[in-house]
Amino acid sequence: EIGYARSDKVVTRVLEPLGIVLKAGIWYLLARTDDQMRTYRVSRVTAAPLHDERFDRPDDFDLAESWAEITAAYEQSIPVVDVRLRVDRDKLEWLQGALGPTQLSTAIVGDDPERTGWAQMDVRLESLADATDLLLRFGGWVEVTEPLELRNRLVDRAKALLDRYAVAAGGESR
Repeated sequence: EIGYARSDKVVTRVLEPLGIVLKAGIWYLLARTDDQMRTYRVSRVTAAPLHDERFDRPDDFDLAESWAEITAAYEQSIPVVDVRLRVDRDKLEWLQGALGPTQLSTAIVGDDPERTGWAQMDVRLESLADATDLLLRFGGWVEVTEPLELRNRLVDRAKALLDRYAVAAGGESR
């Protein structure tokens, strides 16, 4: 039995613990509960009292194989957006540093055929919202060429920012 801190409350779970895995510096517990395999972030376990109840770990259980299946299913469930960018060559390394290792590992970078001194990058990002937040940091050093929906989100956010600062400076909202 564990106490587990979710984002909204602490819950109690009765588990059949099968193994602990370290991924990116974070420990996870793999356990069976209600005939389902689940993962629990160890740092969120608030209590783990011992009980007399026991269970038998399946003889054919393979921790590495189970973890690979769980992470593959998780990665498939994450919403993604494929983005094509133009990037100022002088800022390309900075953008690459801001990308996570997964995004960077699948990114394709080449010369931009339309602009000297610029690169073209194809990268898969987690969502339109995440892509918007990430790319706003780079201002005019990055231009989204695809998808159009992301371009429009960036324009809307830039307009909102201009409106906010125009009002703050005593000007009128656009």
